[in-house]
Amino acid sequence: WVKWTQETSATEIVYSGKQSLQPGARYWLIVKTDQGKSSKDEGSFGFSILGQEKAQEVRAAAEQIKQKQLSKPAEALALAHLYRSNDLNAEAINLLETALADGLESIRVYQLLGDIYQQVGLNRLARERYRQALELAKAAGDLDTQAQVLGGLAVTSGIIGQKNEAIAWLEQGKEVYQTLGDQVRAGQLEQQMVKILGS
Repeated sequence: WVKWTQETSATEIVYSGKQSLQPGARYWLIVKTDQGKSSKDEGSFGFSILGQEKAQEVRAAAEQIKQKQLSKPAEALALAHLYRSNDLNAEAINLLETALADGLESIRVYQLLGDIYQQVGLNRLARERYRQALELAKAAGDLDTQAQVLGGLAVTSGIIGQKNEAIAWLEQGKEVYQTLGDQVRAGQLEQQMVKILGS
């Protein structure tokens, strides 16, 4: 068990390393502001350290993906999915954000970033990426992705306390699912929102 606290006015902080982090253990990062706000208000951000054997497996799998000579978007997505499936969310985020910074505009990249940010509790960043995915999905006429992204927007908005916005996104998402004839996913989205909003 590691308990480490540090005060800073910077936007980044480096762990001192005085207490070793153990492979396989789950660690939680909680940020508290001087105004009394806490990152726990929007979900918890956790991480774990891979053991040496697992890290070697992931590196080997990543090398196999790179040797397939995929397109840049396909390679970025394949690597990000590999990292995410091994709970290497920071690596997946860094890879995808770098791809975007390098000019890669992809619905799937924005959507996956939204999903990962939501998974790790960075809901405001998730909403930003979901909005960009939605814009591209609308331009492409991709209704299925629109519905998924609208669901992500509804959930993240609900988590950060934007109830009216969450309901608006929910209604749009349900409408798109109904247009697709997918009553099951429309219902699942509504059930998920009831859990988050409590009504």
